[in-house]
Amino acid sequence: MVVTPNPEFMLRARKDANFQALINESHLSIPDGTGLRFAVAALTDDRLSFRHTGTDTLVNLAGICEDLGKKLMLLGGDSESARTAASNLRQQFSQLDVVGVDPGFIEKDEKGQLVIDPDLILKINTEKPAVLAVALGMHKQEKFIVGQLYSLPSVRVAIGVGGAFEMISGSLKRAPDWMRQSGLEWAWRVYLEPKRFNRIWRASVIFPAYVLYDTVRQGRLLRAVRNVFPEIYNQLRGK
Repeated sequence: MVVTPNPEFMLRARKDANFQALINESHLSIPDGTGLRFAVAALTDDRLSFRHTGTDTLVNLAGICEDLGKKLMLLGGDSESARTAASNLRQQFSQLDVVGVDPGFIEKDEKGQLVIDPDLILKINTEKPAVLAVALGMHKQEKFIVGQLYSLPSVRVAIGVGGAFEMISGSLKRAPDWMRQSGLEWAWRVYLEPKRFNRIWRASVIFPAYVLYDTVRQGRLLRAVRNVFPEIYNQLRGK
């Protein structure tokens, strides 16, 4: 199980013990979000060497699947985005065995548990993917993976990828390279999807405020400032 935490994940995990447990159950956490780079520098004396977006990680996984002759399944996303993303990946990786599946809307019961159609699990097991990329939105995709991973014997890697299918399918255009390299991809998402403003606000303003509060509480504000400014400089230079 692979998760791709970003500042939104951290904010939710701060107040939602169940979601925090979901993240902690993962076998690998890949940092997706520039804010995490600055938070690590502020709250510790370590550094994040890399940041991997869900989109880039999925493309890399597709290349690995092609090289190893393994099947990739894209599950979720908006409308036909999974199937279109699968088609686009197939054009990029001509020998890739990939399939896109729209599971429809997955509801929750009165206890907050996901209601999974047995036919969906049967379809996944019939296709026998080695890698399962799940795009059901934060929390729901992680909950799906935790709840279903061990009933999917062919799956060796399951990863939550958020809005990656929309990016790969082309229904949402990716930010220009310079914006991605400088950590300004959030501004591009606001431009494309103004309805995401509240989420971007939380990630780019509320999350840093919590980090600042924690540095003060830990008595390391000056050290945090000293550690973070070089990270900001390097991020703006695309390093």
